Amino acid sequence: MTDEREPPPAKGQDADPPPAGPEDGYGAQEPWENLDRDPDIPPGHMMGPDGLIPVEQRVNGEDPDGMPKLLEANVWSGQMLRDYEPVPREWIVKHRIPCGEVTLLTGPGGLGKSTLAIQLQVAMAGGLPWLGYETQRVASIGLYCEEDKDELARRFQAVRRRLGVDWDAFDAFIRYFPLKGHDVSLAYVDRFEDVVEAAPLLAEIDEYLDKWSARLAILDSLNRLFPGNENNRVQVTAFLRALEVIATRRQIAILLLAHPSKSALVDGSGYSGSTSWDSMVRARAYLSYQRVENPELLTPQELANPLLKLSWKKANYAAKSADIEIEISFDEAGPKDEPPIFARVPDDIVDGETFFAQVIDELHADGLLPRPDGHGRSKHLFAPSLVFQHPLNKRRKGKGLRPLTSEQCINLYTRMITNGKLAVEEMKDGSKHLRRAVKTVLQEQNQGGYKDDEVPF
Repeated sequence: MTDEREPPPAKGQDADPPPAGPEDGYGAQEPWENLDRDPDIPPGHMMGPDGLIPVEQRVNGEDPDGMPKLLEANVWSGQMLRDYEPVPREWIVKHRIPCGEVTLLTGPGGLGKSTLAIQLQVAMAGGLPWLGYETQRVASIGLYCEEDKDELARRFQAVRRRLGVDWDAFDAFIRYFPLKGHDVSLAYVDRFEDVVEAAPLLAEIDEYLDKWSARLAILDSLNRLFPGNENNRVQVTAFLRALEVIATRRQIAILLLAHPSKSALVDGSGYSGSTSWDSMVRARAYLSYQRVENPELLTPQELANPLLKLSWKKANYAAKSADIEIEISFDEAGPKDEPPIFARVPDDIVDGETFFAQVIDELHADGLLPRPDGHGRSKHLFAPSLVFQHPLNKRRKGKGLRPLTSEQCINLYTRMITNGKLAVEEMKDGSKHLRRAVKTVLQEQNQGGYKDDEVPF
């Protein structure tokens, strides 16, 4: 058999001479050239919608397409800013779920995220608060991909009856879609090339939002809607960017429900995978079980129906409120086997602040100085710890109120220090030494959050 391959070059001789380069030196390339470029496109050109475009036109500021450059179309100056009146910020849920953004609600499976979303839709239809938060009465749509039509019907019927929303209001403001068992991918993902393309369902959602004039879209749940890798920053960013474009263009709110990873359940961060799940959204909430510090104080019914906790892990446009407690609410007089709804525990943050201040004053009256530091030799005198351990806290149960947990005391302390209801001053203790101590500040209770035009710095 004859070997038709070319013989190797002689020693000291290159196999192929290097290609002739530009005048500025061997191997130099113009910035628009690529070693793997299309051979049909001559050097110094790029392919535009109407044919070849000399790259120099782009570099020199010319635009053969008639389209302005991104920066030129979006430049702002001091004069423009001086004469501009920003549109007031809109909220679907005041100071919690903003319009024009994607909000992420995470929590373990089976805890009640879908029911909370259903309650939000029904509360908005009736112009009612949601977990104590003011809502905007506007139309909403909900894509529920984890429950079938019968289970969703049971939950919607129970929530509507318990909240007292009539059927006319329900029909005028709510549309929902039971999509369990369907392919509900909102994107096609090439896992090898990290290419994310919108699926037809995403365009269908966009069209229905326009048709229905809805201002809120609930997407339940991420594990069925996003087929990509939750740890891949490129894929996650592209997916959330597609949702963000719809939210921004239509000035609606998108509430995306998701499950946290196992590690997030342990560390309390509340989300799974890439940090883009946190950085790409402007608000993020985490639903979890409330930690019980003293289970011996709870009744058997309370132990069987543990409290839940809704933590706002991120709120770019409003104050980060303290965690709220949520309890499972059954209607004993209602239909048999009716699904429960969730209710915010009546012992809200305002009552908690009042009680916390009362205990601090009581400690001073007893000659004990609560300290602002939770470490070192005086950590046993840390103000939140003293409030948690105080007899008045344990007696709350006799008044029909739940004793504050250690975590609640820390949250209340942080909030009251921040809003000026507590102060730290040097005071003399029993031995006449000056000590840094926590004291209450007499002022009117401010129950409001940030004003609509106030920047939360």
